Amino acid sequence: MVEDVIVKVEDCYYPVDFLVVDYVGCVEDTQPIVILGRPFLATANAIINCATGMVSMKFGDQELNLNVFSKIY
Repeated sequence: MVEDVIVKVEDCYYPVDFLVVDYVGCVEDTQPIVILGRPFLATANAIINCATGMVSMKFGDQELNLNVFSKIY
């Protein structure tokens, strides 16, 4: 467990804890898997729209909207 890490997403900063999991992926995997747990989603006031793939997060007066269906490289 890695605790009390400040993570920057776009222009927003979030306090998070990480649980490191041993993962062996396929050779074809180009991106690591990131699991956003309930504590992080609650801290970020996340709203997830499963139909459109949009995730809205708010922290203080900052807001971030991400499309989880688009590829991120």
